[in-house]
Amino acid sequence: MTMNGNSINDRLDRMMATSPYIRHWGLAITSIELDAKTLIMRMPWLDEVEGEDNTGYWHGGPIVSLADTAGCFAAIMLDTRNAGTVALNIDYVRPASGAFLVATAHVRKAGRAFSTVEIDITDASERLVAVARGTFYFMQA
Repeated sequence: MTMNGNSINDRLDRMMATSPYIRHWGLAITSIELDAKTLIMRMPWLDEVEGEDNTGYWHGGPIVSLADTAGCFAAIMLDTRNAGTVALNIDYVRPASGAFLVATAHVRKAGRAFSTVEIDITDASERLVAVARGTFYFMQA
């Protein structure tokens, strides 16, 4: 599928490359499944994500940031417009540890003005560490 002559993957990659925040955290889209309305994003461990020195556990802030970013990009992949966050709720299931986290964002409802996205966050051991639900609005061109 293409948008204005460019693939969705290329468009999202360009958007990610222009964000200093996304570049700092090393976020990367690893999969886009349009038919399933699912986007998968990965976040590597950096020393800044540790909640407390020498524990090896992720702070909740980077986890919710990953959920927010993956959810927003999942909404964008189904639309031609940029999107922003209206609301985001997260439940932490267990402490997160490991070399990376993976966000699996599934668009539950894609609307004309808003999209609702559910996001599962798993750690490097594929254990569920958090679940989130976000509402994202589309910016007018």
